[in-house]
Amino acid sequence: MIGGLILFLGLIVLLLMRTPIFLALIFSGSIAFITSFGFSSWCHWISFSPWSLFSKYHYSVIPLFLLMGQIASNGNITKELFAVAANFGRNSRGSIAIATIISCGIFGSLCGSSLATAATMTKISYNEMHKRNYSQEIIFGTLAAGGTLGILIPPSIILVIYATIAEESIAHLSLAAIVPAIIALLGYIGAIQFYAYKYPNEVPNINRKKKFLNNKEIVVPIAIFVLFVIMLSGLYTGKFAPTEAASVGVVGVICIVILIGNWKYLNWNQIFIETAKTTAIIMAIFIGAELFNTALNIMNFPEEVCDLILLFSDYPKIIIFVIIASLILLGCFMDGIAIVLLVVPLLIPIITNIDLGINPKNVSIWFGIIILMVVEIGLITPPVGMNLFVIRSVESRLKKTNIFKSIKYFLITDLIRILLLVIFPSMMILPY
Repeated sequence: MIGGLILFLGLIVLLLMRTPIFLALIFSGSIAFITSFGFSSWCHWISFSPWSLFSKYHYSVIPLFLLMGQIASNGNITKELFAVAANFGRNSRGSIAIATIISCGIFGSLCGSSLATAATMTKISYNEMHKRNYSQEIIFGTLAAGGTLGILIPPSIILVIYATIAEESIAHLSLAAIVPAIIALLGYIGAIQFYAYKYPNEVPNINRKKKFLNNKEIVVPIAIFVLFVIMLSGLYTGKFAPTEAASVGVVGVICIVILIGNWKYLNWNQIFIETAKTTAIIMAIFIGAELFNTALNIMNFPEEVCDLILLFSDYPKIIIFVIIASLILLGCFMDGIAIVLLVVPLLIPIITNIDLGINPKNVSIWFGIIILMVVEIGLITPPVGMNLFVIRSVESRLKKTNIFKSIKYFLITDLIRILLLVIFPSMMILPY
């Protein structure tokens, strides 16, 4: 137990020193592995395990979903989405911020990546809010929170990774994520309205004339909805395997871009390079997490933690809330993908062995959605808060923003949503 805690502490220290997450995982895991088995065993592991990991067919879904998001972003689909969203509720206070949240939700259903959603929407909606005299705080908070919807709305890269590790159906997880995603969307809109009520000078009420939508702006949301339904229904009915669904998604997004006449905007070199770079980063984190987990297993850390927590199995809700609080704290220092890769193998045996009042077949699906929501919080919580870094790197004028004021109401809605879904798990669409 002590060795595992020291290993985690060393990892957090490396992360606080701004070491890239994959290097921190590999370095700390390697030290523990070499100490236990020697350098030659480590060389043998590093020679064979990465290849064994990457040769698994089901991981091919990751670059395909990333490619889908890159094509959607490069094809300027988001401009049409934003125009449609901005046309509704145009005379209400905070309407442009609300339009940004809605656009993030729709784009997230194509992209599957929180960081890509945040970066893309920052480029489009920052100037729209800024020229209408929205404060930097509400702009920053809206973009950061809206970006997190890319995690929860299927298809989601982290959802796919969780499904693979937990050996759960991607279709079942995607279906279970729909209601929490809708609650998140409504919660963020409510947070904007409350912010506008409390700080009316920071969220001006600007009357805008009704804008008639052009053909592009009508076609895009309808086409995205149809593609979303085709992918999800194909997965759920078993017509598509996850990789096939991702391939259908890529072809579908290309068809949408052609349909609205934005083919000329596609820079295929940039699309493939960005997809390859992101895939490489994710796979590097996979290697680091696999090595780190191997080191933990050598120390019998998972078994000892499981035995300790199960001593309190008569208080299942308390166990869940302690786990959630620990994951939120971990999310302040660590990337979401790394959290899923590290904690899921550790926590699944615990979660499936306590009585949560849920059908045992549904437990790991329910817990997967809870983990995704906790990862959302980590994305907008300092000191790491990956969405915060991405938004500031895209728009330098947001670098001096009051982060806590920007995100506090969005965080409150996130915590309320988690509380609701822990107390009332039947709010999710669960398969059994």
